[in-house]
Amino acid sequence: MTLTTSIVVRAEDTSGNDVDEKVQQARWPARSTPAVWDQTCRGRDRTWARLTTPPFVLDDYNKQNARTQGLKLLLDWLGTFPGETWQDRWMASGADTAGWQWRSVPGSWIHSTCHTDYHHEILLRAVTTATGADMLRPSPAWFVTCRIQRATLVSDLTAAGRGDGFAELAATFDADLMVSTTASNRCLSRTASIVGAKGGTIADIVPGDVLEFLDVEAAIRGNGIGATRLFYRSLHSLGVFGTQVPATLPELRSPGQKSPEQLIDRYSTACRPIRDLLVEYLCERQPAVDYSTLVRLAGLLGKLFWSDLEHHNLRQGFEIQ
Repeated sequence: MTLTTSIVVRAEDTSGNDVDEKVQQARWPARSTPAVWDQTCRGRDRTWARLTTPPFVLDDYNKQNARTQGLKLLLDWLGTFPGETWQDRWMASGADTAGWQWRSVPGSWIHSTCHTDYHHEILLRAVTTATGADMLRPSPAWFVTCRIQRATLVSDLTAAGRGDGFAELAATFDADLMVSTTASNRCLSRTASIVGAKGGTIADIVPGDVLEFLDVEAAIRGNGIGATRLFYRSLHSLGVFGTQVPATLPELRSPGQKSPEQLIDRYSTACRPIRDLLVEYLCERQPAVDYSTLVRLAGLLGKLFWSDLEHHNLRQGFEIQ
């Protein structure tokens, strides 16, 4: 059979070059903080009893004594603000939105009640304990500016039964010689911050949580912090997001998953039967592979294989015998 056709140039799809942030947020929404949840709704006596008994009790007597004092001060301070829950009172205090100066918010109360700098410090530490225990869920912006120790937060999350996945995540970084200690710590800190802000464990993180945190971080600290792609990729490799979610951060930020037709049509295939054949093949493979694999297949077949042939041999028209 002889098939003769002229080259038909199709405009390459460039719709993904300028992605509107609102579209991204709609496609990959972050989890919202509910108005109420169990641990934040408990009264003072029940909260105090929980936070001063195992698993929140430290083995070191002096450290535990400091923690107990700090927790009492934290509850006293939050108790001065209106609200039905501890989260309500935390938000009413203004500490969550004070940015880098958040420490001065409880600091003003500490000094007005004739306490010392030591009492100020142990109150600040108690905020991390309360967050690990899911009594409070500070905002992502607070975590970007709070300057708390990541290891301390992970320890408190672990004590509350919310530490699953951190050891495995750290092990993946340790096993990769290309990942620096700085990048590893940055990714672990971001992960702990999202768990602290959204509740649950690492397994509950959704892609939108990552986008939200990175966007907040960029707005506050700029885009040059680094390890953002590693951060997303490491969580994806743990299976946190499932197989149908893009494997890389750039793909996640794209305007949407394209259909097999759209993936092939990006390469302006001149021969319609070949174009249709490639589309049909991708449609057959689509149920069995994730989206990133589908994109790679389209690139291999549509661009590196067929478009390359057309570019070098079929500029003026062609015949297929």
